[in-house]
Amino acid sequence: MAGGSCDVCKEAPSKYKCPACRTPYCSVACFKNHKDKFCQKTIPLEEVSKSSLQEEISRNSRSLEEATNCPNDKDQTPSLLSDTTCPTQYPNTLHSAKSLEVEDPSWLVDKNGLRSLAESNEIRDALKDCKLQQMLLKIDGSAEPEKILDIVSPQQ
Repeated sequence: MAGGSCDVCKEAPSKYKCPACRTPYCSVACFKNHKDKFCQKTIPLEEVSKSSLQEEISRNSRSLEEATNCPNDKDQTPSLLSDTTCPTQYPNTLHSAKSLEVEDPSWLVDKNGLRSLAESNEIRDALKDCKLQQMLLKIDGSAEPEKILDIVSPQQ
């Protein structure tokens, strides 16, 4: 996370937080040391407040935006690293590596529905937005995409 130092080794900047007690740490070694010796509070993941998750996602999104300046962002010079390119540069190469698991088969979209979505000008225009692409990639790449999706999508 930005600015803090590891509470375990007190040397390196912290990049992570303990899921149980939210103590900042910098590495797997520090996490194991913390978990074995210092972790005081065990909080089930379900009890972590939405606001703290939203704060963490917001912080991570800002870091992601800083690291990936998209060429279609106004008044910004593209300074892209090879592994942090804007998805619009390679529009036909992004495919999810995750296996498809759904609770209810009726949630699946058939080929005709997918074709209709792919041909929709409104959806095509929306998907040109680099920030939306990055958000979708972040959700898709997350270990718990449902939780992030619940946070970033409007309540129904």
